[in-house]
Amino acid sequence: KNKDIRLIQYLCNCHDQQSVKLAEDNGFSFKDIRITFKKQLINKTVINLNNNLVFREAKTSDIPYLKKISKDIYLDSRYYFDNNFDKKDVSEFYMNWVEKAVTRKFDDVCYVLNLDDNIVAYCTVKYKNIYQANIGLVGVDSAYKNNGFGEIIINLVSNILFEKGLRDLFVITQGRNYG
Repeated sequence: KNKDIRLIQYLCNCHDQQSVKLAEDNGFSFKDIRITFKKQLINKTVINLNNNLVFREAKTSDIPYLKKISKDIYLDSRYYFDNNFDKKDVSEFYMNWVEKAVTRKFDDVCYVLNLDDNIVAYCTVKYKNIYQANIGLVGVDSAYKNNGFGEIIINLVSNILFEKGLRDLFVITQGRNYG
């Protein structure tokens, strides 16, 4: 209170009754289950890109379109289910995140997948150490959903990281994000 902090998040094992009770007794409320996936990078995935698909690092000139893609695609985020956050602010949070990934101010790199010169998907990466990395955001333009572009870009990013000698790739998502 003295520092004017308005929100504290508490992460615990939802099966640990003592932790859950402690959180509830102190005014915390459940928002979502956080799931961490780990992919061991033990070999490259064979990907046959057609001539119209190009995988590359994002450029600053891509930022406006990346922000447009990210504006309303993270509706499964815990922030959309937490009344402490204004929906417009949550949308801006993700738009700023992707921009900061491209400019390397938050995540370390942002990769894009282009189809006929249009960005259809992106993936941001933050290096934990020389052997491990985290995927920050994965986004697919809503006009291109259900075409496999999310899987393609994750496999392409995995291949790049494998070539760099990384061993593990992590991604965190919400329990309600079934896709």
